Amino acid sequence: MSASILVPVLFSLLRFHVAGSQFRPFIWCLWLGLFNEVLSYLLGRYLKTSTVNNNIYVFAESLLLLWQFYRWNLFYRFKNLYLGIAIVFLSEWVVENIFFHKIMLVSSWFRILYSFTLVLLSLLMINKLLLTEKRALLKNAVFLCCAAFVLFYSCKILIEVFWLYGLGVSKAFRVDIFSITDYINVISNLLYAVAILCIPSRQRLTLQY
Repeated sequence: MSASILVPVLFSLLRFHVAGSQFRPFIWCLWLGLFNEVLSYLLGRYLKTSTVNNNIYVFAESLLLLWQFYRWNLFYRFKNLYLGIAIVFLSEWVVENIFFHKIMLVSSWFRILYSFTLVLLSLLMINKLLLTEKRALLKNAVFLCCAAFVLFYSCKILIEVFWLYGLGVSKAFRVDIFSITDYINVISNLLYAVAILCIPSRQRLTLQY
């Protein structure tokens, strides 16, 4: 099911030169996600582990999506907050993966931190759109992206918490819990694809501003 990321990636390739630059960090994040999925498959097949590249990927993803919110002007009056969050992400990742030498293990605490932050930022962005957007939100690319972020990263938080504290339950139950992520991943990728189709062209964005 992780191959579903191909759908938004293909759409982003088709619309890359048409869409405005405000969505570039999000599009680059999709491309990086596809690259990591392929790399994870190859490393899992031949080295039996893909933990290191996934730990590096989630760090890159966190900074790209944080940058995306900056491009959406969520930090318009709070640029120091944007830099502060980036520093917190960097510090937590370095402490967990380098200082504690856990890069060979899943960095659950970092995943919980950045997922919670992205959910919070998404909710703030949705609230901002509810107050300012006059067009239908279901045709708004920012709203669709944020809705997908809330769905996916809320699930990710629950999965990571369960990974830390719920490993004592039966194997069958663990498999059922983690399989939920696959379905949420597909739904999120489909929402990303629709969002890309709804991204205004450069000309429309110029006229709006």
